[in-house]
Amino acid sequence: MRYLGCKFLSIETDQDGLNPDSLRQVLSSRWSPEDAVNPASDLPKVLYTVPVAGNPSGVSLTLERKKEIYKVQYDRYSNVLASQS
Repeated sequence: MRYLGCKFLSIETDQDGLNPDSLRQVLSSRWSPEDAVNPASDLPKVLYTVPVAGNPSGVSLTLERKKEIYKVQYDRYSNVLASQS
């Protein structure tokens, strides 16, 4: 993926999987809300996640956690790509 120019961000996880507060903090520390509507911004366009039986932990996100993550991404006009396998 790096050869395609993809950049990766480290987001903390906990016993319930991807931590939406960490996601929010990482995005907010690097980009402003205005970046979401600026086509030249390098704000991440996609969040790739494994919400069910994530590897290697086996953790599945709760419905509430998924909603929180989707809200963070929605506020930044970003897509969520969720692998179910």
